[in-house]
Amino acid sequence: MSQQSEPDIRQTALEKVLIKHQVMKASRYEKTLTAQAKKQASEHCQQAQQEAEEIQRIAYQQGYQDGLQKLLADLLLGLESSQRQYQQTLASSEARLQTLLEEMFSDPRMYEIVSDHFIRQHSESLQIQIHLPPSLLKKLKPTLAEMQHITVLGGAEESIALEVNNEILHFSPESAAQRTLPHILSLPARCTILQSRKALYSKLSEQFGHSGERHDNYDDSLHVENGSSDQ
Repeated sequence: MSQQSEPDIRQTALEKVLIKHQVMKASRYEKTLTAQAKKQASEHCQQAQQEAEEIQRIAYQQGYQDGLQKLLADLLLGLESSQRQYQQTLASSEARLQTLLEEMFSDPRMYEIVSDHFIRQHSESLQIQIHLPPSLLKKLKPTLAEMQHITVLGGAEESIALEVNNEILHFSPESAAQRTLPHILSLPARCTILQSRKALYSKLSEQFGHSGERHDNYDDSLHVENGSSDQ
């Protein structure tokens, strides 16, 4: 009995050593695999973080350019709207001013002033013919009759015409208003400034558009290179 138990004891001890050795070997292998897995996970995490930062940077840059382009587009629309409103206001003001000027030049006293100015301007001429509205003709004919070199004739209801030296000088409220209007509503510098700003903003918008296209091409080349390196 004792002879059989001794080999069993040695066998058991040997098996325990072998088992312990296998366990330790498996444990070391597990630790090695775990370390490698952690290292690879860390590398993948770092790479993913770098890619995320790059994507964020590109997105921020693209968003910044898109924001600038939208701002410029809004500015252009605002300028065009301001220009349209200005033209509408100018046209409305011009029509009102035209009416006011015609009313002013239709005043009977204005006819007297103009006719007197015409006559005095050519007082040394040998022969003058003046055409006056009927109402003014009746009022001024006694005075003008004393001037031998002036022939007074009836004319249109709302105009004065002076014929002298083969030249005709004409006055009417409408024509006087049309000649006066451009001096009052001359093209302002603001309109020119609006056009200049519009051209500048359009040029900037085009430049940002071209810059965005170059940036997109650069991103595409990066994707191609990354795809090649992965293979």
